[in-house]
Amino acid sequence: MREAASKPDALDGIARDWSTLFAAHGQSPLDADITEWLSHQRWFGAKTRKIQKLKVLASVDLPATDGLDAESPPIGDVPFDDSVPPALFYLEVTYVDGSPDIFQVPFAYSTGKAADRIRADHPLSIIATLAQLAGEGVLYDATVREDFRQALLLLIERNATLALSSRPNVVLSAHPSSAFGAVRGTGDLPGRIGSAEQSNTSIIYGKDLILKLFRRLQQGENPDVEVGRFLTEVAHFPRIAPFLGEMDITLDGSEKTTIAMLQGLVLNQGDGWQWFRDQLGSFFQAVGSVPAPNEIPTASFLGETAIPAELRHHSGQTMGAAALLGKRTAQLHLALATPTEDQAFCAEALIAEDLSRD
Repeated sequence: MREAASKPDALDGIARDWSTLFAAHGQSPLDADITEWLSHQRWFGAKTRKIQKLKVLASVDLPATDGLDAESPPIGDVPFDDSVPPALFYLEVTYVDGSPDIFQVPFAYSTGKAADRIRADHPLSIIATLAQLAGEGVLYDATVREDFRQALLLLIERNATLALSSRPNVVLSAHPSSAFGAVRGTGDLPGRIGSAEQSNTSIIYGKDLILKLFRRLQQGENPDVEVGRFLTEVAHFPRIAPFLGEMDITLDGSEKTTIAMLQGLVLNQGDGWQWFRDQLGSFFQAVGSVPAPNEIPTASFLGETAIPAELRHHSGQTMGAAALLGKRTAQLHLALATPTEDQAFCAEALIAEDLSRD
């Protein structure tokens, strides 16, 4: 992390917006800081590729949330003394081979005691240290701030639309699903950053909601959003985490790009793969000294298969779990076959050409 050089003549005590803040310290030096910081983030999947150029495509300032003072939202027991609100930035990263990626990075800037708290509690979030007439401040990833996390949730709840700065034809839209209200409820839902996500950033609200903030953006609607919306709002399939809302950006009237997805949070103790692996270890221990069976039954969809009692005994819960997994998979496919006028999910007739296609 580099300490950026100060340019006091460009400032009046403290920068009042992002363009002034960046202009005061020079875009090129900040590009170097941002590039260095990006390469160390766990969600940055191109760590082996060298970044040649960085370009800010657009940004959007997030409005203050109800119940939070826009001038001094708290971090722990220390108020923020910002004058520059947190914002979502869209960065075009060009690699040395000429290929580009677009990343979504939330920026925040703090000075004084709030900056000290960021240094102490979230040092890995800091992108650069910037000096101003009003004192030294830090530029950092805004996801560590509770007011930022609450602002994202509030945008979805209010079905909000925001214009992106310097790009009048680019808009950010947030939409709740029909299931949002019932799951959201009315109480406070404090947010925290999830620890398991690798390719994106997950924000968990209370015990009921999880928002996936996409980092590397790909044009078009995210398939998770498209399928989740259909299963929740059209098929009313109850065996998935309910789809609760989305955020997207639209550039000059073109196809929208998903930037975040909100779902119900399903509490769990791990995944099915790890559970079966754990069960397999117990199975091998149980049958290590047992003679091999003379005949192994073959399962069939045509009727019930008689499972030897000894096999049922040693297999524990695994056979029942495998049967339930098959049942849920079948139910999911039936749900996806729900009659609809949505062309993305309409059933298509099987024709002879389909059978002969490679």
